[in-house]
Amino acid sequence: RARVIPLWEMGFAVAGMFLCLDAGIRTVRILSGTEGPLQNTAIQADYSEGSALTQILLFSIYLVSVMLMVIHPPRQLMRAFRPALLWLLPLLAMLSVLWSDAPTVSFRRAAALLGSSIFGLYLATRYPLRTLLHLLLAVSVIAIGLSFLVGIALPAYAIDEIGAWQGVFGQKNQLGQFMALSAALWLLYAVSVKRHRFLIGFGVLSVVLVILSKSATALVLLVTLAAVLILVRLWRLHYTIALPILMIVAMVGGYIMVGVARNPGGVTNLLGKDSGLTGRTQLWSLVWRMIQARSSFGYGYGGFWLGFQGPSAPVWRATGWNPPNAHNGFLDLMLDLGIVGLLIFVPVMVVALRNALVLARRGHLLDSAFPLIFLIFLLISNITESYLVAYNSLSWVLFVALTIQLHLWWQEEHRPRARAAGHAPAGFNHDSPATQSIWAAEAAERSAFQEGSLMGAQVTVSAIMPTYNAMPYLKEAIDSVLAQTFTDWELIIVDDGSTDETSALLAQYTDPRIRVFELDENSGPARARNVALGFACGKYIAICDSDDISLPERFATQVAYLESHREVHVVASQMKYFWADETPQPRILYPEEPTAIQRRFARGRMAIPFGGAMIRSWCFDRFGFFSEELRSAEDFEWYLRIRRSCNFRVLPDFLYLY
Repeated sequence: RARVIPLWEMGFAVAGMFLCLDAGIRTVRILSGTEGPLQNTAIQADYSEGSALTQILLFSIYLVSVMLMVIHPPRQLMRAFRPALLWLLPLLAMLSVLWSDAPTVSFRRAAALLGSSIFGLYLATRYPLRTLLHLLLAVSVIAIGLSFLVGIALPAYAIDEIGAWQGVFGQKNQLGQFMALSAALWLLYAVSVKRHRFLIGFGVLSVVLVILSKSATALVLLVTLAAVLILVRLWRLHYTIALPILMIVAMVGGYIMVGVARNPGGVTNLLGKDSGLTGRTQLWSLVWRMIQARSSFGYGYGGFWLGFQGPSAPVWRATGWNPPNAHNGFLDLMLDLGIVGLLIFVPVMVVALRNALVLARRGHLLDSAFPLIFLIFLLISNITESYLVAYNSLSWVLFVALTIQLHLWWQEEHRPRARAAGHAPAGFNHDSPATQSIWAAEAAERSAFQEGSLMGAQVTVSAIMPTYNAMPYLKEAIDSVLAQTFTDWELIIVDDGSTDETSALLAQYTDPRIRVFELDENSGPARARNVALGFACGKYIAICDSDDISLPERFATQVAYLESHREVHVVASQMKYFWADETPQPRILYPEEPTAIQRRFARGRMAIPFGGAMIRSWCFDRFGFFSEELRSAEDFEWYLRIRRSCNFRVLPDFLYLY
């Protein structure tokens, strides 16, 4: 979950992503005084190279990413290298030094591409998909704010001679295209999250910047992404509703495409472009001839566009406007790495698109369409711009991160697994309402990384223990956790404003697995549990009360059960009750079969124990935390909230003393 990761580390991720954006590099150049106001020049600045300062900053970002992965080794790290073709691209870029006409330049830029890939690997293995979306939205907020600030305060730096805005970006198309993506993602966020709807205002500001950029390409991109989002929303509906609507959309889209094919000039005129797309068609023709000259492996990574002293000289002389790139990401990829590079990239993109389509359809929330939106943005924007496999580029960083996350999700979705009936004990009713959708429940857990916990898990069990003036019993409760035979756990204790000697007792514990948080005033068990959940980073959440005792085999038994019964989301056990020096005795036997558990819930009764329960952590991400409006029965309310979507199980063992 996002709150598991320290705030400073998320700030580092946002800073790194912004610096990999063209706007980040130009902001550094403006602040350092290495760039003045915009000038009317035939030579377009190439901000991807950056100054010595930006190169140092970017190198620091990549180095810190490696250090963080060493300090917090991701459990998915080795699996993240399994989309081998993805990693062949930076490897081929490094090897291209051998045939490049400018080996020093190719080596430097290939090393930057590798560093960008490592940063993407860090983002993929450290942050859940939803958190990655939030980080990108934070980057967009920074870009929006700085673009308006510079445009208003320093218009000479942000508005060109024809009145088109480029903000803190290097060129108007770059501002327009990123803001088109920003608007689509803010719309996606608004329809996925029911709170903080006011944040859609940033989407409105993004649209305003698209208009101010006067970029026809950005307008087309904005409309396309909005249409994709609407289509995804329709696709997720029941097929009886979605199919007729999608058929109508397909027919209208086909009619429009036929019209465009018959009158392409009218479309370009409508967009304010000439039939040559502002010189691009001539440029593409010249570039294609250069590709044919060295078609297999290209000119070396970053070794073509080197001005009149490099292989780009014939193109510059023929065009007369000195382009810094081919204005097409696919052509530039072939210039850099030849047909071989393209043949490596295309399968990676195709597989990523397939995974993104399936995830957009099966994801629990609409924001699971984020990878699909980005991949379509990347494909369309690289028709007229060039940052497909670009070093020090946020587009490449996100492509690597999302490709890895989609690969991990696809593996989980299609991993070999035994039939649920083989896992279940005798008497487990597979026709009950709680178990008839076992496959859907398994799919929920396999996609849980995008909803919050699996990608960030650091331990297997997070035991949460709120306490308030429980001094007579607290030591035994803590010691019972320390005595567990299963040792991969953390214990998070929240002192809910105790006025006794609780604080002094907690200070005596030095086990690094125990973390203590103190609230200034008593707020109730729901608030204390929510605080603990906010810091928990385990795959499973173990409920522990400060006046109860967990028997030594509790964690081991419950973890083993959840690992082998993936259709079960909440597992508890029978309990024995005790008071003072009395011998613990069973007083209430809870139902063990799912149908009996659901019947008991339906009658408004607590069907399984909450104390001593172990819960898959993603359940709290999907269904929310405890209701802090309740001073009691918050556990019962949470059970009722999830009972129609989750499967419960009570073990016959007595593992908890209440």
